Amino acid sequence: MPDKEVGESQDAYQKNMKVVAVCILVMGVSIAIVVVMYLAFGHIGSTFSTGVMSNQQDKLRMQYDLPPCKPVPKSLAEVPPSLRNETGLCGSTP
Repeated sequence: MPDKEVGESQDAYQKNMKVVAVCILVMGVSIAIVVVMYLAFGHIGSTFSTGVMSNQQDKLRMQYDLPPCKPVPKSLAEVPPSLRNETGLCGSTP
């Protein structure tokens, strides 16, 4: 193999390795950003969502003059409403 072809193949190899290095660097920075955001905000979890949903329902019940709803137990709050098979919650009729 002539020296010219060896030099060209090494240049192409180095160019490809630079692309790989940049990709690995981007992945590392992305993971670092995710870790920093997790440390800054913490794990929100299902209790946050349950609290937001409860506040929204209370405000809407007041806005539309509906009777207050009895609180949903924590064990039941993590189950989607369509899977609860509960009747009589928040004014629903069986």
